[in-house]
Amino acid sequence: MNGHTPGPWEWWPGTLGGVVSERNGNHIAVPARGMRREANARLIAAAPELLDMLKTIENDAGQVPEWLWGRIQDVIEKAEGRTP
Repeated sequence: MNGHTPGPWEWWPGTLGGVVSERNGNHIAVPARGMRREANARLIAAAPELLDMLKTIENDAGQVPEWLWGRIQDVIEKAEGRTP
């Protein structure tokens, strides 16, 4: 992994649309201004859990359709910085 700050991350609403922080209060992200700022912040805050969940999916018996398995692997590689 390319060293992202471990989760969980939390979204803290505020007058500027909120920030995403570690539980100790260190800021991870402040989404850009705009109408979707809160939605973007919630998505960013969920990112570590989403990545962890994708990594737990196993396909030993080939039960995950090939197209979906490939997409899961692509997203994990993207999150880990292994693809441009």
